[in-house]
Amino acid sequence: MRRRLDEILAEVAMSRQEIEYCLSESWVLPERQGEELAFDDVDLARLRLIAELKRDFAVNDEAVPLVLRLIDELHLLHHCLDSVAEALERVPDIDRGAVQSLVLKELSGRG
Repeated sequence: MRRRLDEILAEVAMSRQEIEYCLSESWVLPERQGEELAFDDVDLARLRLIAELKRDFAVNDEAVPLVLRLIDELHLLHHCLDSVAEALERVPDIDRGAVQSLVLKELSGRG
């Protein structure tokens, strides 16, 4: 569901200026529909995260992009691990144990 900036203001504990700053820093990248910005659920979640980082964890503006990048990387790694786990489920049982042993050796640094 797409929302306009005025709708986002009602849902996020941020001022218009704070949201505009997030936009100027490209921390949030809503689509443009004519003259209006169209925020999706991911944009809303990201703005809520930024507000929480700044309010609850005292993350300053210089650190926000670093924290966002690290969180994005964690999400990507989680997705990759899910894909590997799904692929491993399709490996025959006889081979799965060997693959798991190799992975565990690699992870423990004995590979």
